[in-house]
Amino acid sequence: MGVFQDKVKAHMEEYNGQNNELVDKKGGAWKGKGSFAHILRDSQNDWMFNLLLPYREVGSLVQDIRKGVIKKHMYAHHLNSSQMMCMNFFYPLMIEDRLDIILKAINSKIKWGKPVALFEFNSPMEVGKAAELNKEKLFGEPTNFDFFITTSNGYRVYFEIKYTEAEFGAPEKKNNSYPQKYYDKFEVYKSLIPSCFKDEYKANADYFLDHYQLMRNLIHLQSSNDFVVYLVPGENPIISEAEEIKNVLNSLQDNCKVVKWEDIITVVENEPLLKDYYAEFKKKYLDFNHSSNH
Repeated sequence: MGVFQDKVKAHMEEYNGQNNELVDKKGGAWKGKGSFAHILRDSQNDWMFNLLLPYREVGSLVQDIRKGVIKKHMYAHHLNSSQMMCMNFFYPLMIEDRLDIILKAINSKIKWGKPVALFEFNSPMEVGKAAELNKEKLFGEPTNFDFFITTSNGYRVYFEIKYTEAEFGAPEKKNNSYPQKYYDKFEVYKSLIPSCFKDEYKANADYFLDHYQLMRNLIHLQSSNDFVVYLVPGENPIISEAEEIKNVLNSLQDNCKVVKWEDIITVVENEPLLKDYYAEFKKKYLDFNHSSNH
């Protein structure tokens, strides 16, 4: 693990120890080994205590996760779960009908219309194209976005959320080359690459696969009504990879946003109804430089 990841884990251990609700649930194992203070013990049930009060008890989020309507990540019981961070950030805005704050922060000039949002959104785009090309067997799982907003005026905003992840996803090479199935998949992706890409990236399979997750996200910039937002802590080194991926674009650069968690919290933290809530969110996720553990 890197310096940033270690810093966050040390902070989470401290946060856990100070939280009356969590303190007796800490000590979960990692890959069947050890006892870690930033991991909750019961992976099947304790994950819900990773959701902040009071919104954990409002609406249907917990039930939707329990029923599998929203797919829970394997490590949702880790305090540094980016899925739980995403839900803790956006869910109150959904409940209070205030997603407009986020949309205005993305672009204040657009008349967005009424937003509707989903967690764990599976894009139908590549699966649909694969079916057209009789290659649907290649796509067991579609590109998944942690959060997605669509609006009544025809805009779509795709969010990729990172917290302590040390990389954006890419397939594993074998003998300095990717398995053939990924080159076969690229033939489907190639037919989806939008006109906003520079020509040199439109047929470059190795570049696409080197930056697999980022590029799969980016091909969703099919029109000026589409936005892709990478939400990453400013201190996480992978933010530079998200910034660099914008070099692929010859247009719609402003539709690809790389946003720091430290900046987006300032957009919501002074909302009167949510001020106390986001103070707790900030304490949990963003106060890692104030921890006494480092």
